[in-house]
Amino acid sequence: MRVTKSTNTLKNASPEDVVQAFSQYPVIRLFMQEQTQFDTLLSFLQDGTEENMQALNQAFRTFYTEMRLIRYISSLIHYTSIDYDKRYRRYAQRFPLTLDEPLTNEDTGGSSKREQVRAMDSDQVGDRLEQLDIDIKLHTAILELTAKEKLILTRIYIEQLTDTEVAKQLELSQQAVSKMKNQALKKLRKAVKDE
Repeated sequence: MRVTKSTNTLKNASPEDVVQAFSQYPVIRLFMQEQTQFDTLLSFLQDGTEENMQALNQAFRTFYTEMRLIRYISSLIHYTSIDYDKRYRRYAQRFPLTLDEPLTNEDTGGSSKREQVRAMDSDQVGDRLEQLDIDIKLHTAILELTAKEKLILTRIYIEQLTDTEVAKQLELSQQAVSKMKNQALKKLRKAVKDE
């Protein structure tokens, strides 16, 4: 909005007339919403001095620059989020997590392995490891573990709890939980390596 002295028609106009005259221009309407900027416009229209014209031009330049910057940043955020979402979906489609893969059984209702693990009752905690789709040797080795070893491995690797948290839940020392976990893992490694 380059203000010149050719706005003589609005010199003696009321504030309502000024708003009415500029209301067809959305940018100017936004500019006039802030009271200080509106007062600058009115003071120019009433006095029409060179100083008031420069103040109005400077205020509008500042306003318009800020508006363009905000629009640019909004657009940048919008398109960056769309791009991120596309890349994330593409990555998730190429490399699905094992627990997120849908089950093919019709009786599961299209749920994933993760949902099945979460849905199990607490009395089935020891059986969770046995129900995952894993290697036959590993499966038989899991069946040979004690109930406490199965429970500890389930809490640590499926529920992702720390040794200390498992120890508090089972009312054992952290060292005992760590020792039982290591023994169970040693049994599983041995069973998988032996042929």
